[in-house]
Amino acid sequence: MPRNYIRKSLRATSYTPEDVAKAVEKVKRKELTLYGAAKFYKISIATLHIGFNKKTGVKSDTLGRPPVFDHETETRLANGLKVLEKWGFGLSRKEVILLVERYIRLNKIHTPFKDPEPDWFTNFRKRHRLSLKKAQFLEHSRKNNTNPFDYR
Repeated sequence: MPRNYIRKSLRATSYTPEDVAKAVEKVKRKELTLYGAAKFYKISIATLHIGFNKKTGVKSDTLGRPPVFDHETETRLANGLKVLEKWGFGLSRKEVILLVERYIRLNKIHTPFKDPEPDWFTNFRKRHRLSLKKAQFLEHSRKNNTNPFDYR
């Protein structure tokens, strides 16, 4: 069963990146102290300290860990799976995970996991509105006519 994280605090959503930039700028111009800017803009001191010392940049528009694949790559993968299913070559969960593993290995993509996890697959399905279906029997003639690799 995949984990569905429910945010317990809205603390990180109560300010924008522009607010952080303004607060850091005021601290640099010595109009406010780090503590004063944190109180005024309702931002944690740790966040302001990181922004003030330029330790990290903005990596993602969303909160949390950045995604493994960019949006374009995920969309191409999902569209490819939809086309395969339309042609009668629907892939199982295991086959999709093996396909993604091979893609990661061939393109030397750095990922936080060794192999795509079942949680990743479940969330990938949710993001792209994919569903798992049982394989259905196709008539032999229909299968041959929809086979894109058959060049008669």
